[in-house]
Formats: sequence, C-alpha cells, structure tokens
Amino acid sequence: MLTGSSSTINVKAIYFDSHSEDVTLSAEYKIENDDIISIKNGRMMALKDGETVLSVSSKDAMGEKISKQFIVNSTTFPLTTELFNPSIWETGSFDEDSKTLITGKYGFGGWKYNKGKDISNYKYLVVKFSELNKSILSFRIFDEYNYWSSPALFDMNNKDHIIVDLHNSFKSDNIKLDPSHIYIVGFWSHGDTNIKLSDIYLTNSEEYEKTNDIQEIDFLSNKKIDLYNIYGFCIMRNVLRNEAIQQLPKGTYIIGNEKVMILR
Repeated sequence: MLTGSSSTINVKAIYFDSHSEDVTLSAEYKIENDDIISIKNGRMMALKDGETVLSVSSKDAMGEKISKQFIVNSTTFPLTTELFNPSIWETGSFDEDSKTLITGKYGFGGWKYNKGKDISNYKYLVVKFSELNKSILSFRIFDEYNYWSSPALFDMNNKDHIIVDLHNSFKSDNIKLDPSHIYIVGFWSHGDTNIKLSDIYLTNSEEYEKTNDIQEIDFLSNKKIDLYNIYGFCIMRNVLRNEAIQQLPKGTYIIGNEKVMILR
C-alpha cells in the first residue's frame, strides 16, 4: 500500500457446505505493529513505511476459529503496476514482476503526490538496482508540484545503488531540498535502456539498512525447541528446530522465543 492511503478490506468465509459469507465487519484483526497500519470499519490505513504481519480470524456457528496471516507492506515508493507511473513525462512502461522501467524518449517515471509527502522524519532515501545502469540516467526529487521546476539530481550511471541524504541535498538551482513536502520522485532517461530496480525505501539507519518488523531468521541452527501456533497451543515439544520447520505449512508460529512467519 502507498503510505497515507486507505483501502477497503473484503473478507469472505467459505464453509464446508460450500456457501460463503462476507465476514469483513465481524472478523477479528490482529496487527503485529499498529504503527504501520490500522483497520477500522472494513478499511485499512497505511500509516508509515514498513512491513507488518496481519492476522485475520473468523468463527463459524460452532465457535471454531480459522485464521489467515498476511504481510502488509506500506511504502512511499511502491513498485507495483497500480501505483508506479512510468509516464510522468512521455509514455513509458513498467513491469512489476521484473521491476523494470523503460521511460519514453527523454522521459520520466516514478511517483507523484498531489498533496505532497513529508519524509523529513527520515535521514536517507535508498535506491537499489538489480544491475548496473549503462546509459545516461538520473534519479530526481522535486519539492515543488511542477515537473519543470528544479529537482535534486543524482547520477545513476554505472551504479547499483544511490543513497540520498535528505537533509543535506541540493537542487539544480543550488537551493537546499526540502523533504517536508516532496511532490515528484523518479527516474529520467533517454528512453534507450531498461532501468532494473531492486528496492527503494526510507531509513534512519546509519548503515542504510531497511528496517522492518519482519526479519530473516537463521534456521540453520539445529537446537531443540518447543513449537507453538500463533494462539499459544503447543504443536511440538523438544524437537530439533530444523526438522520441525521443514514440516510446517505456511503460517505464523512461535519457535523457541521467536515469532516466525513461514512463507513457502
């Protein structure tokens, strides 16, 4: 989701007799980090950049509860067909699967924020590419709602990443960029190359790391653990961690002292 936006949630329960019901308003929602998203009256609001786990539960007439877990990604820079605009200037294209932008000739693609975005609470904007760029390209940030105004320019040629110091960057007219109201962000090119993106995110990490609630867990350690489901019921006791994990279906579990989401 685009940070600051909201979206309608639709939750459908399918029963053993094959009939289905809309249970959006009666479902229970558990958010791992409610700083990232909130849910009220069937709508989800993206509050700040980050990822969190959302658990949705519903009970049948006998009181049996069924739950599903999802990862919700709230970002100022979504790399999706729906929210990435490859044609801010000239007609371009964007492939969501490969995260590849091809601009029009002397074109520009990225994001426009009609009301402006305040990203001043962050120190850095990090752009990562999946391969080196070999053409004349630039990453541009506008603090005015005008494509023909002076942006902050960052060369992308022969680079696999860019780090923007948001509070110490200057526009092409030598005026300091104001991150409290950003209107246009994106990529300019001659239109003769594929811009292959990997990720783009805001961070306050001095190592420029992406900070989320969800972290990769090292499953190679094979000590014995107790394993619980998300509701605290013990599934396995005193089992080798690696062997237990191999048996788990997709879902959220308590493994040892860690809450872990299996995504396979």
